[in-house]
Amino acid sequence: MRRLYCGYLIALGPTAALSGIVVGKIFFHRSYDPSDAAHVICFLPACTLFAGGVMWIALAALPSFKAAWQVSNVRIRTPWWYSFVVGTVCGLGTGLVVGPLVEMSRGPLYAWFLTLIGPFPGVLWVLQRRRDPLQADYEDQMPKPTDHFDRAVELQSLSATESFGRHLGSLLFPNAVVALIGPLGAGKTQLSRAIAEGLGIANPAAVTSPTFTLIHEYPARLPIYHFDAYRLNGPNEFLDLGVSEYFEAGGVCLIEWADKVESALPAERLTIRIEVVDENRRKVELIPAGERYKSLTASVR
Repeated sequence: MRRLYCGYLIALGPTAALSGIVVGKIFFHRSYDPSDAAHVICFLPACTLFAGGVMWIALAALPSFKAAWQVSNVRIRTPWWYSFVVGTVCGLGTGLVVGPLVEMSRGPLYAWFLTLIGPFPGVLWVLQRRRDPLQADYEDQMPKPTDHFDRAVELQSLSATESFGRHLGSLLFPNAVVALIGPLGAGKTQLSRAIAEGLGIANPAAVTSPTFTLIHEYPARLPIYHFDAYRLNGPNEFLDLGVSEYFEAGGVCLIEWADKVESALPAERLTIRIEVVDENRRKVELIPAGERYKSLTASVR
């Protein structure tokens, strides 16, 4: 967003001033001194900065808008210079319109208004950008955790699983991500409920699988964001939920069926693979990626 506005500001003022001078000379046969151009170059960016403030407020206040901007720039891997070029083109176009309007009207206030809406086409331009079919997808660029597990824990009963989950929950820290992998009926939701209990949730029974809603949020010692990726068609749909915002929200993210969206997860996380031994027993493999998760895994009993 900063690059878009930087390009817009750089292009807008000079273009508006020069186009206004040209129109004035051709149609009104006026002479100019440098102060005329300086007035336009200085005043237009002030309006544009105000418009930029509105856009940043929208990013902060509307999570869906912020998520869409992140998806467009991250998932599609927009080059660093792309937004700058878009802003420059929008600044040139707006300046070519505003300069003559200011010159012809001699009452430029309504022309300044155009500078306020000038960045919006650029924002829409970036948001509507589509990935090249030949371009590698976002998930192909994500770092993968090591595939070997650090620890394996045998859980002999339901109560052992609950005790394991509560202890794990008590060890989790802000922005922790726990990826749960296992077949249908392995007990991913049951383990999530126990982890939530360890995090101090007031009503553990409220923790249910968010298969249809995709995300459940629960208040606890740390906010709990409970995801279910079962119904998603891959990592891109997971990113479309704005999950990157949740990963940095200071809570704990519990993700069931994480193997379906693995490449969209943070590089550092704790992956838990659940294997069904029999009706009551489970084998749990802990796969930490990152030093904090390795320390946490060493503390799990």
